[in-house]
Amino acid sequence: MIDYDLENFIILYEYLPKIGTSHDETKEYGTSDFYDSQNQNPIQLDRDSLELTIEKLKRTNGLTYNEGGIGQSGNAKDCFETNEVTEELYRIIKLIETAE
Repeated sequence: MIDYDLENFIILYEYLPKIGTSHDETKEYGTSDFYDSQNQNPIQLDRDSLELTIEKLKRTNGLTYNEGGIGQSGNAKDCFETNEVTEELYRIIKLIETAE
C-alpha cells in the first residue's frame, strides 16, 4: 500500500458509519451503494482508486469478504467487510497522524 491507499482507507473507514451495508443479514458493504444515484451522501473518492485500495486491503486482511451464496456477493470486486484488523489499522494510522 502507498500513501493514497492509506488516505483512501481513512476516508472509507470514516464514511462507513454514514452508509448501510449491502445486505441486512451481513456486515458486507458494496461500493456500488457508495456511488448509487439514490445515495444522498456519496463518498468523495474516485471509484477506481477506492476499489483498488479495497482489493489491496482484502489481500492483506485489512478488510475481508463474505463467503457469498444466495443474495450475497462474496469476494466480488466491490464487496467487503470490516474486521478487527480494519479497526486496528485505523487506530494505528490515527495514532501516527497525531504524533506527527
